[in-house]
Amino acid sequence: LAVTKKKYPTLIGDKLLVLATMKFNVQDGWTTATKLRIVWAAHSVNFTEEFYLDPFPVDRVISFTLANDQVRPFNTLPVEVYYERIDLKPERQSQRLQLQVGEPARTLPLAQIEELSGNYLDPNSIGAHVLVILPLTDSFENDFIQINWDGDITSTAEETTVGKDQEGGALSIPFERRFVDENQNQSVRIRYSLSRKDVPKRFSQILTIYIHAKFDHITNFHQGNLNGWSYGNAVSDPQDRAFKNYGSYTTFYNLTYYNNRKSGVVFSQVFNNLIPGQQYEFSLKARRHSVLTAVPAFSLGASGHPEAPITLITDTVNFQQIIRTFTPATSTLTLIINSHEDRSPGNDYEFSEIRFRLI
Repeated sequence: LAVTKKKYPTLIGDKLLVLATMKFNVQDGWTTATKLRIVWAAHSVNFTEEFYLDPFPVDRVISFTLANDQVRPFNTLPVEVYYERIDLKPERQSQRLQLQVGEPARTLPLAQIEELSGNYLDPNSIGAHVLVILPLTDSFENDFIQINWDGDITSTAEETTVGKDQEGGALSIPFERRFVDENQNQSVRIRYSLSRKDVPKRFSQILTIYIHAKFDHITNFHQGNLNGWSYGNAVSDPQDRAFKNYGSYTTFYNLTYYNNRKSGVVFSQVFNNLIPGQQYEFSLKARRHSVLTAVPAFSLGASGHPEAPITLITDTVNFQQIIRTFTPATSTLTLIINSHEDRSPGNDYEFSEIRFRLI
């Protein structure tokens, strides 16, 4: 049993018509009275068709073609394809061919808001509405999209259907300003889904934003939330990434296992929509977790700015605070926390807070 796929121009617009052709050999004893059933089976979608072997194929090869409308419901799905002889009892099945139709269903990309700085939204940066951008690349006409704005205080949802001229492009969905104002000093989770006829629903990742009137990006690692920070090469070993809950606070905890080098970037994050010429403060609270050979050492860096002095972290009880100030010349800045100790024994540390704020 084999399945081939061919593409031909359709009569509607410039879309391609996809035809899937099954081929299998006639078995000994089959005649024009032999009745067969073609089966395509997937989760929630099935196709079957029955026919007699008449006319009998001269080359003893049976070809059965599914048209575009029959193939399309299986798009993104793993499918089992087989045939059955059904004119005799008990009915007999062929071996099953497993194949993937189209690309596997993918998670939809994270929603975007242009006014964000890190994960923070200043209400003063928007007008009567805030635009949520859905960076879609594979949408089709008549796709149905639902966007959820889940705030700690108030929530709402919007719905839209993709138009012909919107296929494969980003969509901008406006939300009333009041849903920003009513969630001030709180968090909002933004997610969306895409529904398409005969195709399983797809869901996006969740964008979590914090609404604050003056920019103040605080990361306290509550419930393991990195708040937009990305791991760097200094913590490339997953064993070096842990969180410790002390009840009243949580820390990022690095026991620095012996694998790999331990110096380099611990965390980094890009911040947009900064105010050029204004002063910002970047700070880190850290403490040592071991008193063996190596002493943790860190510096705070920013793109386009000179290297910062290195601070040794020697206190195993209290958190030492490292502070650096910047006056960015542009609206975008990449912040970096660098580790300057390459060894493992003793180079164990905890972070309780990373903060970046307008001062």
